[in-house]
Amino acid sequence: MPKYWGGHRRVEVLGVSSGRYSLKITFAFPGPLNVGYAEAAVDEARREVLLNYVKGPFTGVVKNYVAGCVLVSDWDVAISALFIPLKPWISSHFRRGAERALERLTSP
Repeated sequence: MPKYWGGHRRVEVLGVSSGRYSLKITFAFPGPLNVGYAEAAVDEARREVLLNYVKGPFTGVVKNYVAGCVLVSDWDVAISALFIPLKPWISSHFRRGAERALERLTSP
């Protein structure tokens, strides 16, 4: 994921169970709050990747999928209370990061 998603500096697979990956993610921003945990599921038939951030600087679900010939990234996440003052910037930053990641995925 770090190859495409610049927001993830490092992704460590902690385990796999029933097709779900348990992940430890080190985010690209510095500081003691830059580590989170997520579960990821890949559904090849539906052409979908689901990331459920369960602990860390933000929690919630990111759904990436193909709809026709369009790549879509839907976000339903909440940020930690410590980051609320930065919410407008974070929202814009996540949006730009997702767009760039999707562009990298579709570029040869």
